[in-house]
Amino acid sequence: MQCVDHCDDPDPKKRIYFEQPLWQTLNMFVGEFAVWIVYLYQLYEKRYQTTIAPPSS
Repeated sequence: MQCVDHCDDPDPKKRIYFEQPLWQTLNMFVGEFAVWIVYLYQLYEKRYQTTIAPPSS
């Protein structure tokens, strides 16, 4: 852990350490994975897109 506040205090109980919460890590993973899902879906749509001919006049 890394000290982020009151690091020079002689009393170790008053020091504040950074702890990466599990919930934040999980949310970041889900968010980054969702970006990949959207990207792969767009590739799929582009690859298998049906072309619609414009109406002839």
